[in-house]
Amino acid sequence: MTTSPIESIQDHFSEVQDPRQPGKVEHPLINIIFITICGTLCGADNWVAIEAFGKSQVKWLSQYLNMKNGIPSHDTLGSVDFSM
Repeated sequence: MTTSPIESIQDHFSEVQDPRQPGKVEHPLINIIFITICGTLCGADNWVAIEAFGKSQVKWLSQYLNMKNGIPSHDTLGSVDFSM
């Protein structure tokens, strides 16, 4: 049985705790992780470039992610702090 890329990524990152305040979250953590991984693999090397990647690939990303709130801004992407 094969899994989709997002299912595989969700499996690998399922134990990552979301450090954000629940009432202030517009974008699911898996969206941020998936967009960041894909953007980085495609050469994006900062949050602005990852946001630009997401915007240019929103149709493709929508096949795998709930894009109800669109692409996270570079500020949103950069504000997720996993050092907790």
